[in-house]
Parts: sequence; structure tokens; C-alpha cells
Amino acid sequence: MLSIINEDLVLIQEKRSAKSEVLKSMVNLLHKSGRVTDSEKLYKQVMEREKIQSTGIGEQIAIPHAKSDCVNIISVAICICKTGIEFDSWDKKPVRLVFLIAAPATMTKTYLQIIAKIARILKTRDWREKFTTCDKPKEVIKVLENFDEAYPDRLKIEISENGRALLR
Repeated sequence: MLSIINEDLVLIQEKRSAKSEVLKSMVNLLHKSGRVTDSEKLYKQVMEREKIQSTGIGEQIAIPHAKSDCVNIISVAICICKTGIEFDSWDKKPVRLVFLIAAPATMTKTYLQIIAKIARILKTRDWREKFTTCDKPKEVIKVLENFDEAYPDRLKIEISENGRALLR
């Protein structure tokens, strides 16, 4: 998973913010990294998905996602919200962990597998707490590295030279 995320795609949010502000900041991280060509378009698509049903899945987790023709490389941006944000979650609790997935419009299998992998990482309290205690982006990346080491048989994703995701 570390091929689709790096420290530049991690945001540590110390102050209380609106859901829309956090999602906009995360999309902007993807745009700054060159993974997205049109941040406004992707932001609108993410917000349209949120109107259908909140991606706040409970346990202080949200996994917003969108497929778009303005996404060059499948990517994940992470936001650790120290104070929690209102996200219209299923359990009505504030969200502290946001994993935004952006994929090219034509990508389906890898996109769904990444959503599933993130859900696996976050399904246990221990792994969720490891993320919420992170104060720096490099600490978040270390948690991901530790997960991959602990569960080496899980989905392996590599990005080829042309930006296509390869499953291993």
C-alpha cells in the first residue's frame, strides 16, 4: 500500500474543522502531488458521493472515495483528526481517521481491493489507536509499514512506470 501513499499525502489536523474543509484539504494534497489534474472536479465528485450516503462507517472512521478521469494514479490521502469532526457517521460519533481514496475512472478491481484493505487495517481497535496517536506523517507511514509486516500475505499493490496499479 505504500506505493500509493507517502508522507506528502498525510494530514494531521489539530483543530476542529468541517467535513468539507477536511476533504478539500485532502484533495488538495493529491493535486499538489501531481496525482490529480483537477482538484475542484475531484472534490465535487467526493462530495456528491457523500450526498448519496456518508462514508463515515463508524468507530471514528471515514473512507470517502471517488473514481474520476482527473485522477492520474490511484492514491490514498490520510487525515488524522485529533479533535474529531462531524461526518454524519452511521454511529453518529465524530470521525478521527479519514482515508480518502481516489482512482482513475476506469479502475474498478484495484479500487475495491484498496477499500477492502483499508477496512481490514482499521477493523481492530489496536490498529485504529496506532493511527490516532500519530503526530507526524512519518509516524502514519510507519503504522502502515508495520501492518504490511504483520500481515505480509495481504494485498500488495505496486505502481508501474505508466502509473497503472499492479496487484501482487
